[in-house]
Amino acid sequence: MEKFNEYFKKLREDAGLTKEELAQKLNVKVTLVEMLESGKSINLILAKKILTKANELLKAEKDLFQLYLNSFQDELPKNRYEINRILNLDIFLLIILLFFLIYFGWSFKKYIEPPKVNLVEGELLVTDPYYVLEFTVQPPDSIVYINDVKIYPNKEGKVKKELYLDKGVNRFKIKVVNKLNRVKELEKVIIYQSLD
Repeated sequence: MEKFNEYFKKLREDAGLTKEELAQKLNVKVTLVEMLESGKSINLILAKKILTKANELLKAEKDLFQLYLNSFQDELPKNRYEINRILNLDIFLLIILLFFLIYFGWSFKKYIEPPKVNLVEGELLVTDPYYVLEFTVQPPDSIVYINDVKIYPNKEGKVKKELYLDKGVNRFKIKVVNKLNRVKELEKVIIYQSLD
């Protein structure tokens, strides 16, 4: 029985292609072509994709993927059900990897943008010298500075600061910094007028 790697190499040579040229046409790295020609096994999904394309490109008379499977019959499962199970497992792992990458990208995105703060800027008139400044920041692990005093939000991103106001205009500069040092700055002006 003709070995897969010898047949594959012969097809490439008959087509007048170098390993590099074949790799370029198959859109893979040269090392994969070298592995196939040396008789080493590669991932089944990748092998099916490459060899299906190579069938047409090299005008193979035999199904390259089936020949590849036959050459590793001692290493591979004995029936189609087990082969499909392995292929499905590879697909399942790829799906998990894809979800992980999407989650990682989404998580990282919130640090690329400046932090979000749900505090309305502008002036506020109050009649009590005690005021509780409350707002929420996103991402919640940001650091908040109120007039250069560092405050850590709780795990939901809520910030609560009790203030004692002087009569008249009280200015509070708020700076929120996330892990990538993206900054959001705003100012809250609270005017305290006593009823006396």
